[in-house]
Amino acid sequence: MKRVLVSADGGVKLSGHSERSINALGNTTGSTTIDFSVANIITATLTGATTFANPTTESVGQSGSIIVTQDGTGSRTLAWGTQFKWTGGTAPTLSTAANAVDRIDYLVVAADQIHCVASLDVK
Repeated sequence: MKRVLVSADGGVKLSGHSERSINALGNTTGSTTIDFSVANIITATLTGATTFANPTTESVGQSGSIIVTQDGTGSRTLAWGTQFKWTGGTAPTLSTAANAVDRIDYLVVAADQIHCVASLDVK
């Protein structure tokens, strides 16, 4: 993977579009730790009760999305480590229908604080 670091005092202007790598976790069940150093977009298919454990690879200022899909059975649950912070202090109940898709957008504001918002039942 090629990495490019750009620094500019006056900001950076991008003409056209940019692309991001995707960290595809595949099927998940049990305790899963996301490696935030791989990509800012993370995908996972829940095949059983899953917990996203607290990561150690996030970077302050990093933002992205976690796309969570229920498998063909559905009714899978997802719990979150204590570093994932939610409006009101409680994680939302994700969609549980078979093949349902939810998107969690996040912003890392400190080494142990990942602010999250959810878009549920994306169709």
